[in-house]
Amino acid sequence: MRFLSSLFIILALSVSAYGVAATYDPTSEVKNTLTVTLPKQDLELNYSQPIRLSQVAVDANTHADFYNLGVVLGDKNKQKNSEDRRNEVINSLSSLSRETSLFSSKNKYAKSATQLSLQLEKTSFVTRVFAPFDADLLRINDKANPLLSGNYQLFLGARPIGVSFFGAINSEKSLELPLIEHAIIDDYLENLPLSSVADTSIIYVIQPNGEVQHTEFSVWQNKPVYLAPGAIVFVPFADLPADYSSLNDSIVQLLRNKAF
Repeated sequence: MRFLSSLFIILALSVSAYGVAATYDPTSEVKNTLTVTLPKQDLELNYSQPIRLSQVAVDANTHADFYNLGVVLGDKNKQKNSEDRRNEVINSLSSLSRETSLFSSKNKYAKSATQLSLQLEKTSFVTRVFAPFDADLLRINDKANPLLSGNYQLFLGARPIGVSFFGAINSEKSLELPLIEHAIIDDYLENLPLSSVADTSIIYVIQPNGEVQHTEFSVWQNKPVYLAPGAIVFVPFADLPADYSSLNDSIVQLLRNKAF
């Protein structure tokens, strides 16, 4: 009987140990810690437990001087989302570049769609956490002050001296023009090599903090937008085919996640 009892105990412990091993998730340790990489400073902030964004902001301030409005926090735990988003946009642009109609074999979007694909391929994107990077503001707004765990990238840089342009422009890379203080979009457009399929009646501006604004030019309305240093301007395509009606908006959402 003692032998049988001992055998039963050994078997029970073995099964229990197997159950623990089978349910062990090595990623749980990562989720209970936090690593924030600062690529431009070649620095890592490591925490032994999840930390509020406000504390990361305080610690970052001790390591670097930076342009607060242009801080980009990327969630590396969700980096695949960013890659999928870019691939989806580039695939749509590729399809658009081959689009033909019953009335013409020519594709007026071919050149511009290909050029924009190249612009995006040369640009780095993240899955951005949209929140202010001011410790005082974060502390008084719990909803904007998330508890972070896992792996993040924090892009901190000096105040930019220009603004970037993407979209329906005759260029295989995004263009950067010097910032014109107190200027509006009109002041920049005359210096841009616009594509023949550019829609200049509405221009999208992604401010450095990710906020999206747009201009509207018409006989009845002129809605100016002022550009902050480091802003991104997207010149959309005009008169897109019905199957691509949401493409301009998809590109804007992608550009909001640009790693500055």
